[in-house]
Amino acid sequence: ILTAHFIKACPVNPQQRGFIVSSGWSKNIQLLQLLIQCAKREHQPLGAVFVDLTKAFDTVSHFHVIMALKQKVIDDHFVALIKILYDNLTTQID
Repeated sequence: ILTAHFIKACPVNPQQRGFIVSSGWSKNIQLLQLLIQCAKREHQPLGAVFVDLTKAFDTVSHFHVIMALKQKVIDDHFVALIKILYDNLTTQID
């Protein structure tokens, strides 16, 4: 339910692969393989960069997430629900 609200309020770029239900990594591998083949066929240099955003959500303050949702004019009840999820949030590794 939350994902549906987010996608409706903040459309996801079709190239997005992380944090969504999809076969993201396989599509990215296929795209990379196609780029490598094209570069070889055309005798062109090719560079690739992998950006790992694993820690992205640790570094974005909850306050800024809430403010961004409010700026998108998302329903106040939905923003309040997200705020409740963030309140007193802790992580424990066993």
